[in-house]
Amino acid sequence: MTDPHPLSPVSPRYGGDSLADVLPAALAVLGVPGAVDRLGLLPGLAGVRRIAVLLVDGLGWYQLPVAARHAPTLAGLAATVGRPIVTGFPSTTPTSLVTLGTGAPPGQHGVLGFRVRVPGGDRVLSHVEWADDPDPLRWQPVPTQLTRARAAGVATTVVSRPEFAGSGLTLAANRGGDFRGAADVDALAGAVLTALAAGSGPTLVSAYHPDLDRYGHLDGVDSPRWQAAATELDGLLARLVDG
Repeated sequence: MTDPHPLSPVSPRYGGDSLADVLPAALAVLGVPGAVDRLGLLPGLAGVRRIAVLLVDGLGWYQLPVAARHAPTLAGLAATVGRPIVTGFPSTTPTSLVTLGTGAPPGQHGVLGFRVRVPGGDRVLSHVEWADDPDPLRWQPVPTQLTRARAAGVATTVVSRPEFAGSGLTLAANRGGDFRGAADVDALAGAVLTALAAGSGPTLVSAYHPDLDRYGHLDGVDSPRWQAAATELDGLLARLVDG
């Protein structure tokens, strides 16, 4: 008998159109030796020497139609140059940040959830409250893509909320980049554009924006505060594109 519900292809598809492939592709565009462009960015970005990567927490492909009603710049980018890629599993914030930062799937970098038990006892580590115990470089030993870029002569900067400076999660995901704190979307846009313009050589800026995720958790997708966050995000994108 034919199975009426055949199995779908295994997902996530690491090694092709996944979150882990974003920064390696950016490094390939910037000419870092050995970097692999699995996203196919090179044909359209040949000669580009400065790249900003913005991770908008809580915004996936399936939320775009809802966000688009409040974010015309985002809607235009999605319609003209956007395409879906897959995240890792699980798709929680700590795992995704380290997957993006290392260019490795979760099974390699080892940050496997929001909360995990620390081996050898009953302690539970919350990755978003992680300071320096366990040691971030031992807990997550895979070199980051920013470290690799810096070693190849690329100027590297991380832009995120000031309170995340030096945290275990920041070190696990983004060590190798100069940290710039940005408390709101205006500061985030300014810090990204300043970092892009600071040098004359190849430059990579990795930025993080948490508000859409925060209000999705607190109030729900398409709630008034979520809508306001989507509008603020659109202003951020417009400034980055224009800048």
